[in-house]
Amino acid sequence: MEGDSSLSPLIRSINRSVVHRICSGQVILDLSSVIKELVENSLDAGATSIEINLRDYGEEHFQVIDNGCGISPTNFKVCFLKSPV
Repeated sequence: MEGDSSLSPLIRSINRSVVHRICSGQVILDLSSVIKELVENSLDAGATSIEINLRDYGEEHFQVIDNGCGISPTNFKVCFLKSPV
């Protein structure tokens, strides 16, 4: 089941005003807030194992690896289509 994107729930698009409200509330202030957001995304994807790699304290490179369900090919398309008005 690890990394099985076929088990991911259906993603539905939201309208532009909702997107704007969400995006305006997510300001990246520092590396720790980026890592926190990525770990939260991993948990939302059902991850039971999360690995965080930093090089030069994250200034040169950082990576978050998990075993969450990921995004199915169908949902991936929805994420990048123009949202309804």
